[in-house]
Parts: sequence; C-alpha cells; structure tokens
Amino acid sequence: MKIQTKISSIVFTVILITCAATITISALVSRNMIETEVFNHLEDVAASRAHTIETLLNEEMELVKVLTTDQAFVEAVTTQNVAPANQRIKTLISISDYISRVRVLDKHGNVVASSHQHLGIDTAGNAEIFAHGKEGVYIRDIHTSMMTDTKVISISAPILVDGEFAGMVITNLEAE
Repeated sequence: MKIQTKISSIVFTVILITCAATITISALVSRNMIETEVFNHLEDVAASRAHTIETLLNEEMELVKVLTTDQAFVEAVTTQNVAPANQRIKTLISISDYISRVRVLDKHGNVVASSHQHLGIDTAGNAEIFAHGKEGVYIRDIHTSMMTDTKVISISAPILVDGEFAGMVITNLEAE
C-alpha cells in the first residue's frame, strides 16, 4: 500500500473515531441534561401538589376549629338539642366540595349529630380520632370511610365548654 493511501486511511480513521466519540459524548450529555430537567420538573410538581394539599388541610383545620365554637354544635353536646346541629351539617355539606361527612360526638364518644343516619356509639371509625382529637386538632391518615366507602382524610377538633372537653367535631374530606 502506498504511503499516501496509508496516511489518508489513518486520517480518515482518526476523523471517524473523533466523530463517533463526539456523537457519543453529545448523546450522553444531552441525556443527562434531559434527565436532570425531568427530575427538576417532577420535583417542582410534587412540591406544588404538596403545598396545595397542605393549604387545603390548613383551611379545613381552621374550618373544623370554627365549627367547634359554633353554637349549634355546642348545644348538641351540652343540651342534646341536635336539630340546629343537623341543619348546620346539611348546609355545610351542601356548600362544600370536599366534605363528605360531618359528625358531632359527645364527651363519651357517642355520635349525637351526623350527616349520616348513624347515631350512638361508633367504635369502627372514631376510636383513633376520638383518642387523639381530645388534645387538639387531629388529622388522620387517608383511610376508607365505613359510611361512604370512599378514601377520606378525617379532621377532628375538641369542643370545649368553659375550658373543659365536652365533645368533638369530626369531618371527612374526600381524598380522591
């Protein structure tokens, strides 16, 4: 083989190897950049959704705190006059997009007013909420509601009369 042909072959091979290396490096860099951008986007979306959920839960916590001072609910646990409480519950559920169930418990854990017809002792769903909710506002993890058979988050807060625990308001928020 002639020297000129060998030199041309070597130059062509070097150029070919350089191009292949450049394309491979460019592809790896591009792939890493895309992965980083996708990760950052997903992280931002997750943070945004977490903030939205936190805001919703804070708003609903404040609503439950307000409900514990509502005269209709205080009367329901102190005087057993539940008609105003039931009317207030119906109104609340009709205007709320998220609330699926509201119930008022007396200091013994008995349901005295509810958006559903179940009254009396509710051992199935309220035991954990009742135990934690006596101290202050309590948010239970997502669970399946026994009444509506949907995924809900329960928020409870104590009803205090003269600084003493008199009962509790529990709301279920639709999680889906």
